[in-house]
Amino acid sequence: MKTLVLITDVFPYGSITETSFIAPEIEPLARLFGRVIIAPRMKLSESRDIATLPPNVEVTDALIIRKTLPNKLRALPRIGRPVAHDLRHTGGDFRDVIAYSSYVDICRRDLQKFIGDNRLNLSDTLFYTFWFDFTTAALALIPGTRFLTRTHGQDLYDNRHFISDFWRRKTLDRIIACHSVSAAGLKYLRQRFHAYTAKFGLRLLGTINTRGLNPTPHQNMTTLLGIARLSPEKGVIRQLKSVMEFARRNPDRNLCYIHIGDGPLMTEFRQLAQETPSNLTVDIRGALHNEAVHDLLASVPFDAMLLLSHSEGLPVSLCEAISYGIPYLATDVGGIREILPDGILPLLADDFVYDDFERALRSILADKSLRSVVRRYWEERFDASLLRRQFADELASLI
Repeated sequence: MKTLVLITDVFPYGSITETSFIAPEIEPLARLFGRVIIAPRMKLSESRDIATLPPNVEVTDALIIRKTLPNKLRALPRIGRPVAHDLRHTGGDFRDVIAYSSYVDICRRDLQKFIGDNRLNLSDTLFYTFWFDFTTAALALIPGTRFLTRTHGQDLYDNRHFISDFWRRKTLDRIIACHSVSAAGLKYLRQRFHAYTAKFGLRLLGTINTRGLNPTPHQNMTTLLGIARLSPEKGVIRQLKSVMEFARRNPDRNLCYIHIGDGPLMTEFRQLAQETPSNLTVDIRGALHNEAVHDLLASVPFDAMLLLSHSEGLPVSLCEAISYGIPYLATDVGGIREILPDGILPLLADDFVYDDFERALRSILADKSLRSVVRRYWEERFDASLLRRQFADELASLI
């Protein structure tokens, strides 16, 4: 019997955004594998983010990382070489370097116990990690494992936070495949680790839409949407400031800005929202589960979505927006320009000034034909019901 072990970050326990990434894959995988085991590394909630699972899909807590001091201390005798390599070649902070290698060792121990407890036949088992991180590296240390991974943004680009160079190369020595969700990410992989080019591929995530189109926007109200974690790399403060300035310069236009997301900048974001001009309403919804996001996209008439990030992979939130026929204004970072062909929607430079923002937003608001255009491109390129079936077929063929 073919077995797939899908290792996630937190899905299905309190995953919020990760649910939109992973949920479309569950049913296609369950049809092709006799047994599917979902193994999150963290548990943020006791309730699941997905209502039902196919009967041959199970969830285990066996790989939830226990970052206890004794666990970390047990790792120290075995991580001298990778720590020395990363300190010499990456310039990473000593604490980050130690922590990364410690987590690799902790995950290795947990995985070995998990394999034994479940009596997994490694010749019939495929491990699929949704993130290219220390859990994937741990699989490279266990003889006989067959594994592959996806990589996105935070687990790929070195400039976001420390990622071990030693463990990435060790992983790439043994991995079957490492698939980027964006062409920009694939290019980065090939340039950064050119010796492993044959193992890299592009596998788009796409999105599922069973709700149809977003309602037609109101003539007397402009409603804008933001979906992003409230953290510095997402540019959420400048995004809100841009919307506020647009309202000030267009006092005859009534505006509503709805933001979905939570994070370390929430206090600053809320304080800034209290300074809005009278013709602008800011509605901060916080973190919402994916079903609630789709409820919003299907019911509230949005004129455009905004995503003014400094760094991205290929954002699923924009793919979800165009699946409902909602155009977007975004910065030209990461894989954003891969979503739609050049010229359909304007993109802003990462160092844009306000006048650039207003000019681009006005052009989007003035062109009502964009709604049908962006929806058509989603159907052709980002419909996950097709993309995930193809990916599941590919995984099943590896055993």
